Amino acid sequence: MNEQTAQQLAAMDVFTLLGITDASEEDREAFLNQLQDAIWEEVVEQELADSLTDDEIDTIDRVITDEALQADEKRNQLFSLLANKVPNLEEGLADATNQLKYDLLGERVDGLREFYAAKPDQLQVLDQVEEMVNAGNVNEAVATLNKQQAENA
Repeated sequence: MNEQTAQQLAAMDVFTLLGITDASEEDREAFLNQLQDAIWEEVVEQELADSLTDDEIDTIDRVITDEALQADEKRNQLFSLLANKVPNLEEGLADATNQLKYDLLGERVDGLREFYAAKPDQLQVLDQVEEMVNAGNVNEAVATLNKQQAENA
């Protein structure tokens, strides 16, 4: 992912990215909590596992799976546990967030390809969207997807 793509993804609201305009505030909050949990798990399990002891990983796993903690409390505890251990934690979280958004955009396009499989004109739009993404024009690509969605609703 190039720098332009990363910057546009970082600035973009995930609901705009996914074309979700009618979700309730409660549904949005639940979805965001799930995304944030996935990002934390990605960072801990994929990027930090080699630099953490088994005891530290166990402590982190307990925080992640603790049903008594609210989502914000979990993230605060995780951040406190890892901030001293990982000098660029915020950057790692930002990179993981951008990668997740990029993956979600790809899944959205793939899903639409299946949905529009018998409509060549719509598939052509998706080809253009992929070209836009590859060129680093995520904002234009998402606007095109959302326009396509609105026109075919």
